[in-house]
Amino acid sequence: MRRRNYFLFVGLRLLFRKGAEHSPPQHLSPSWAARIMSMLRLGAAWSVAGFLAAACGGGDVSNGAGGTSNPTSTVAQTAPFVVSIGGSGTVTSSPTGLQCVGPNSCSQTFPLGTMVTLSAAPATDQTFVGWGGACSGTTADCVIVANAAQNVSANFARGGQMEPLQVTVGGAGSVTSNPPGINCTGSSTCSHSYPRGTVVTLSAAPASGNTFVGWTGACSFAGSAPTCSGPMNAPQSVGATFAAAVQNDSLQVTVGGSGTVTSSPAGINCAGSTGCSQTFANGTRVTLTAAPAAGYAFSGWSGACSGSATTCTVTMNTSTMTVGATFAPVVAYDTLQVALSGTGSVSSTPAGISCTGGSTGCSQTFAAGTSVTLNAVPGTGFAFSGWSGACSGTTASCTVTMSSPSQNVGASFTATGLLAQRIAAVQATGFPRRAALVVADFNLGAVVEQTLLARFDLAMLGLYAGWSQNGLGIQAAAQALKTIKPSILVGNYSILNEAYYNTYPDGRTTKLNAANWWLRDAAGNMVQWSSAYGAWDINISTWAAPDANGQRYPQWAADWFDSQYFAGSSVFDFWYFDNVMVQPRDPPASWKRNGANQNSTDAD
Repeated sequence: MRRRNYFLFVGLRLLFRKGAEHSPPQHLSPSWAARIMSMLRLGAAWSVAGFLAAACGGGDVSNGAGGTSNPTSTVAQTAPFVVSIGGSGTVTSSPTGLQCVGPNSCSQTFPLGTMVTLSAAPATDQTFVGWGGACSGTTADCVIVANAAQNVSANFARGGQMEPLQVTVGGAGSVTSNPPGINCTGSSTCSHSYPRGTVVTLSAAPASGNTFVGWTGACSFAGSAPTCSGPMNAPQSVGATFAAAVQNDSLQVTVGGSGTVTSSPAGINCAGSTGCSQTFANGTRVTLTAAPAAGYAFSGWSGACSGSATTCTVTMNTSTMTVGATFAPVVAYDTLQVALSGTGSVSSTPAGISCTGGSTGCSQTFAAGTSVTLNAVPGTGFAFSGWSGACSGTTASCTVTMSSPSQNVGASFTATGLLAQRIAAVQATGFPRRAALVVADFNLGAVVEQTLLARFDLAMLGLYAGWSQNGLGIQAAAQALKTIKPSILVGNYSILNEAYYNTYPDGRTTKLNAANWWLRDAAGNMVQWSSAYGAWDINISTWAAPDANGQRYPQWAADWFDSQYFAGSSVFDFWYFDNVMVQPRDPPASWKRNGANQNSTDAD
């Protein structure tokens, strides 16, 4: 049987090549197919030449060398047939092997080259509508050469009934059908009627820049697949939706330090010192949130984000956006407090401590664990005598490790000049024992009065009418006292708000007038206690407005007294001053310690 089929196939091929008058039809007529199949069924051992003679009116097959030849057989191969039936009917094959009852699908294989006749037979009250796939037309039989895999559909309908199919397209795209009839484009609705039972395949194709979203209605089962197939057993309605293609942008986040970064909408979740990325639709606003790990703090953003707030919102407007998040270890800070005794200064490395002046102190916070080196520098006439508290020893530098919330250090400075030596000598004998304050017309130039003062351990000299403008008179008297008693401490006593000296006019008069520091009445006249503006006349306007340098009279007078009587002098060991406002004295007083009443007038 296989040999005869092979010969039959070769004979048909030669027949179809014989010329234009014998060009092969699309399908063999039923009479030809019947003749061929009857030969196969009868088992006639026809040669190729005999087959051609029977089919074409006689003749031999030339072998190209003036004779005839018989083809030899080959090893048969098979071709699969798949038949799908829409509606109620039956499809059978010849040669036998395929018998399919619809609605159903069946398959069968045939030897390669076999001429296969498919026959469609409708069920009761049904009509054969037509073939599809490898067969076409509406005749009941279809002949196919089994030279490859074949797919055939056969459609039946009840009494020729037509069923409408309506397709609605939403968005930019098109839907077409097989068999033809549906061709919808854009946002439109179209329809076509098919014989009942016809299997219709719909295909969705998005327009440029768009994407197919999915089917609805009778094709909803297909989801977003581009095709949908089904039999027309009733009126059907199908929807196809298209949408603009969404551009996705990439957000890349890097993390430095220990912490996490998450996003809203979700997608970004970076932990530790790692990075991560996520795509979001173009135009999406993505909020990033930074959360430090234990022992860390969020330092700030970089890239598309900035600042140190823990949240940042990024609008996705480029194909790739990058953001950096930095976390740093939390640093504890401890306080270092430095107190000074004496005159000197203390500074630190690293910087922060800078204490200067007399017995003042300062403080600064440093990161826990920091080693802070303190350096002590004594002031003029002083020496560094040692540390206390968290530091010890007498070297000028000390290193403190900040290991507790509060560290305290003391730095002491000791005077080293002549004054310090004299005070030390007097203290050795029980200092202070006796002190004198000269505030009257005491003749310090007289030996007898100098001898009287030399009995004291400390003498403050002031209000001596013999003082000269440059203080040489009082300095000479002080030197005389030290000659008599070398251990005596001699100081200069000044009253800073003494405004004017009638006997010895000096720079104070000029300053008082220039700064307009005199107290004046409503008429603008100076107000005084005595008509002579004598030695005890006091500037009542001590607290008048400051001058151009920001000083009031007592401040200015302190500088003036220092320059006139104390600065540059090695005679005086200290300087004592006050700012007493002198008022009229009460009944009799002996200012000269001689028992006489010197309480005469304020002019004295």
